[in-house]
Amino acid sequence: MNLSEKLVSSRKSKNISQKDMAAKLGISVASLNRYEGGIREIDLNVLKKLAEITEKTVEWFFDESINNAEKGEEEMYRTKFEDAQNEIIRLLKENAILKEKLLGKLQPSKAKKAN
Repeated sequence: MNLSEKLVSSRKSKNISQKDMAAKLGISVASLNRYEGGIREIDLNVLKKLAEITEKTVEWFFDESINNAEKGEEEMYRTKFEDAQNEIIRLLKENAILKEKLLGKLQPSKAKKAN
């Protein structure tokens, strides 16, 4: 994660809107949007306030080892999500097959009753 991504991530981790964060920082929403978009470099004093609000350290926003650890964590969660998603798909397919088999067994008996 680069600096602008970390700005967004730290704000969202606290469920703070851009409007509310900008107000807490004493800056415009447009300025915060530029910082988060990587269009403008963030002022150190603003970054210090943001770090305090989001309970991060200023170093957290720049530390590559933290960035790399987060990438590994993201990959782990992505893999777990994909595994869960594949399991759900497998179970849905299995359910559909069982449903077809059940309906196939029920339909001939309905035909017998009609005769």
